[in-house]
Amino acid sequence: MWDEGFILGYKNLNKNSNSIQIFLKYKNGDPVISFLKILSKPSMQIYYSVKQLWKLKFNEGVVIISTNKGFLTHHNCKKQNIGGEPMILIK
Repeated sequence: MWDEGFILGYKNLNKNSNSIQIFLKYKNGDPVISFLKILSKPSMQIYYSVKQLWKLKFNEGVVIISTNKGFLTHHNCKKQNIGGEPMILIK
């Protein structure tokens, strides 16, 4: 989300905790993130192959995809030629 310009930064809250604090980015007083949608759920899992990713059009948003190499954007999945399970759509 840092590389895509959605957040300003983050910090760990405690050394012993798994919690982090995320600083959201604003532009002219409005949040940069205006829309979040969960795409894949445990009750209905979706998987996209690389061919399917190339066919999909995400004009304004970014899709975060869970792959065997970790969480990647759909742009990075296309570059690395891997598919996976789409988790979140961010606009």
